[in-house]
Amino acid sequence: MIRGLIYVGGVGGSRLLLILLGAIIANIFGESEYASYVLFLTLSNIVTSFSLMGVVPRILSLAVGDERALAAGLLRGSIANFMVALAIVIFAYLFDIGFSKAFLDDSGLALISIVLYSFGFVFISLLSALWNQGRRHHLAGGLWLFTSVFAFCVAGGIALFGVDNYSSIIFSTVWAVCGVCAGLNLYLLGFFGANAESFSISAKRLASAMLGTMYSGLFGLPFLIVFFWLGVSLNAEIQIIDKSAFFLGFQLFAIATFLPGVLGGVFVPKFAQETGAAKIKMIKSLSLVYAAIGGGWVLLVWFALPVLFKFYGVSHTNYTVYIVILWQVAGAIAALGAIQNQLLVSRGKYSFLLFGGGVWAVLATAVPMLVQDKMLGAVFGVLVAYIALQLIYWSENRKRNAEL
Repeated sequence: MIRGLIYVGGVGGSRLLLILLGAIIANIFGESEYASYVLFLTLSNIVTSFSLMGVVPRILSLAVGDERALAAGLLRGSIANFMVALAIVIFAYLFDIGFSKAFLDDSGLALISIVLYSFGFVFISLLSALWNQGRRHHLAGGLWLFTSVFAFCVAGGIALFGVDNYSSIIFSTVWAVCGVCAGLNLYLLGFFGANAESFSISAKRLASAMLGTMYSGLFGLPFLIVFFWLGVSLNAEIQIIDKSAFFLGFQLFAIATFLPGVLGGVFVPKFAQETGAAKIKMIKSLSLVYAAIGGGWVLLVWFALPVLFKFYGVSHTNYTVYIVILWQVAGAIAALGAIQNQLLVSRGKYSFLLFGGGVWAVLATAVPMLVQDKMLGAVFGVLVAYIALQLIYWSENRKRNAEL
């Protein structure tokens, strides 16, 4: 129990430090730099999610005694996916697909930062997943917290001295260095093989590993891609004022969905194992927990808004309050719906999850076109899309639960 709390606290602390670094950037360099920072994190999340979303849940679900060979295959597939994701991002940069609008100052530095940060994040996530699978949660939590504190102190210190051009590179380099250490740890543990013969892998096996991890992880990409697209679209609109409210709301939204995601690493394997009345009871109990997390977060943000707005330099108006709170309501619905998502994951319904993600993406991009106010329309579109998504997932799970 204590080890689990250390893990949740470590990962939670890492997310909080990203929020605090954003506050420093917003105060010192203004809303344009803050928007670029959030978009940098969002695009990096696309790369890392493409690499990890089909791998981490499988590692966590490995049976004791089977993890060595199976985890080695999963890790190789994840790294191959990471290389593919980087190739796509580099292609987008070379042909200026979204970069100039997202990172107005220096998209080249942004690209390097994304590569370094994503590299570190992927290897730290893989080592953390293996530690969690072995119930060494305290080591995983400590790794996340140490890396985040180290990166925050270095990047935050540089930002305080006004060196905005290189703070992102330094921040990402810290993550990359910690990622190298995590990779060496994995190598020494034997997951990449101790010699050239055991490390080698045929093209057929590698392709099979890549396809397997991609299949089970693609459903999360529509969300991140749409979030990035919405952010880029708003950041490119020079005439829109108080854009920081949108990006602040988005970062806080990510916190609202964080804890259900972490708990999913614990409960997805249990969902797969339980049956009958015990499973129904677990679903109901966890639904109440997720609902409390979402509702409590909305209230917490509501009361904290005066301080948050002052911290981030956002104008405290009815409009900006409405934007941030609307984001949190969407987060509360996403948190409540996490139980439906995790049930589908435990059943291996990855194709249906991808279908739901596609429906969500269509609504999240179509609804804003019906609203004249672009910033309000973007957040409202996300809210409507999450409501529709949870109804779709709930309907599918309800059929299954009726059979238990």
